[in-house]
Amino acid sequence: MQEIVDKGEIYKHLDDLDTKVTDAVNRQTELLMQSSRDYQIAVESGNLNAVGSIGNLLRMQAQRVVYDTMIYLWRDE
Repeated sequence: MQEIVDKGEIYKHLDDLDTKVTDAVNRQTELLMQSSRDYQIAVESGNLNAVGSIGNLLRMQAQRVVYDTMIYLWRDE
């Protein structure tokens, strides 16, 4: 990490990391939405309130999984 700072590339590194994390959260959210019967029923019935609520909960679950994995991998290196 110090080498990245010394080269003046820390902002690029952090931006790349942010993009990768956002992409991972989006992929995980999509997988959770595909496997959630409650979400699928809400979509099929056109219940936008439930779609939004369940979607937000699934996104929070996805964030928790991705963030926990990131911390585990970082400590493991």
